[in-house]
Amino acid sequence: MPPAVNLCHWLSCLFPRVKGKTVASQPLPVGCGQCGKTVDLKLCGSCRAMHYCSSEHQMMHHATHRPTCELVRKARERFKFEEGQAMIACDGPINLANVNDTFGADYLVVHFYLNGYLNSRQSLIRSLQHIRTRTAVEEQLRHLMGVLEIMRSDEMGLRFLIPALMLRLNEDQKCYDFMKWYSLQGSRRYDAWSNPDMPFLDLKDADAFEDVTFVADEWNINPISQGINSAITLGLLKLRIILDLQTLQASAAAIGRYLPVELLVMIQGYVVRSDIVANKRALLEKIDHAEEIARLEAQVLQLLESAQRFNPRIWPLILSRRTVPMTPTFDPGTLEEAQNVVAQCSPGWAETPGAIEYLEKRAAHLRTVDSPRIRAMSRVMRNP
Repeated sequence: MPPAVNLCHWLSCLFPRVKGKTVASQPLPVGCGQCGKTVDLKLCGSCRAMHYCSSEHQMMHHATHRPTCELVRKARERFKFEEGQAMIACDGPINLANVNDTFGADYLVVHFYLNGYLNSRQSLIRSLQHIRTRTAVEEQLRHLMGVLEIMRSDEMGLRFLIPALMLRLNEDQKCYDFMKWYSLQGSRRYDAWSNPDMPFLDLKDADAFEDVTFVADEWNINPISQGINSAITLGLLKLRIILDLQTLQASAAAIGRYLPVELLVMIQGYVVRSDIVANKRALLEKIDHAEEIARLEAQVLQLLESAQRFNPRIWPLILSRRTVPMTPTFDPGTLEEAQNVVAQCSPGWAETPGAIEYLEKRAAHLRTVDSPRIRAMSRVMRNP
C-alpha cells in the first residue's frame, strides 16, 4: 500500500457511519456486569445470565442486579419443577413425537395438559428480558425455539418474537430463513404440523435481497396481527445489509485499487457485521454497491411506512431509546399497543450501530405517512 494512503483515513472510511461522533448504539454486552471485562468470567450462580470477572465486582453490582436476579432465579426454579412434571407425563423428553403419543395432536388438548410447563417457560423468558446480556438473549431464543418445536403451528405467535432475538445475536441469515419459511406455510395442512417426520425450518440461505411483498401478502398485516413485528424486524435486517454495503463501498474506494483481490476479500469479510454479506464473495469483491443499496433502501422505506400506518407511535418510541413497559391488554392503535411492539423489537435497533441515525433521518418523512387504520378506529370511537 503506497505511503500516501493514510491508515487513519482508511479506518475512517471503513466506518463512515460514525461521522466524527460517537454512534448512538448500545451493543449487546458480553462481559462483566460491572466493568465490561470479557475474559476470565464466571456466571452469576443465582440467575445464570450475568457474568462477572471477580467476586468483588459481583458485590459492587449486587444492588443493581439483585431485583432481576431474584426474578430469574424464581422463574427458573418454577420452570425446572414444571419441566420435571411434564417429562413424567410424557414418559421421557418433551419432544413432538412424545407429546403426540401422550396427548394427541390437538393444540388445545396439548396446551391443557402442558399448561404449567408452557406458562412457566414463558415466565422464564419474560424474566430474562430484564437482563441485557448475550447469555440472556441466547437463553430466551433457546426456550422459544423449544416451545415452537413441540407446537409448530404456533398458535401462541412465537414466530413473531424469535427473529428479533436472532438479529440481536447477529444471526441474520438464520433470521431471514426463519421468517421466510413460516411465510411459505400458509397452505400447510393442520395434521402436517404435528407430524415430526415433516420438514421443519429446513429452508437455508434464502435470498435476503428479494422483495418484501411476502410480509404483506403472506402475513397479511392487519389491525390484530403480530405481523407488524416481522415488518419491523425485516426492516432492521435489510438496513444492516445496507450499512454493511456502505462500509464495503467506502473501504473498497479507499484501498481496493492497492490490494490484490484475495486480500481485499479477506479485509472486507472482516469489517462487515451481517453474515448475509460476509458469506457472499461476489459482494466482497465488488467495488460499487450503489444499485443494491438503492434497491434495499426502497424496501426498508416500504417496511418503515408499514409500521407507521399500523401505529404512528412506534417509531417515536424507538427513537426515544427509552425502556417501555408491556401491558397484557390494549386497544388497537393505542400507545399501549405501540409500547408492546417496541418492547419486543427495539433492542435490536438500539444495538445496531447506525440504525437509530438512519431512522432519525427518515423520521420527518414517516410523520407525513397517513394511517387509515387509526382514522378508521377514530371514527368508530366517535360513533360507537
